[in-house]
Amino acid sequence: MGALRYNKMIEETEEYQDKLAKEAQELVDETFPNLWKGVKEDMKDRSKKELAERMYLFGIMTHMRIIDIADNEIIEQAKKDPKLKKMFDKMKEEIGEDNEE
Repeated sequence: MGALRYNKMIEETEEYQDKLAKEAQELVDETFPNLWKGVKEDMKDRSKKELAERMYLFGIMTHMRIIDIADNEIIEQAKKDPKLKKMFDKMKEEIGEDNEE
């Protein structure tokens, strides 16, 4: 049963990845042509490596922003839960004590 459950999780993950890739490609198809018009000249003077590094940097920065947004949303939701709010308050208190030393 464990293997069957594990395989089901992989299938769901692969389906999710396929859906995500499709949605991402649709966004690229919609937005890239206008973006390209604006940066095409600047890109002509850059090497393939520089372009790859810039694209990678942009991807990492975008990922970091998304994580920050998600973290903030989770924290805000957690603050509404009395038990979690108490836990956060206790953690802040303990961290504050460590920083004073």
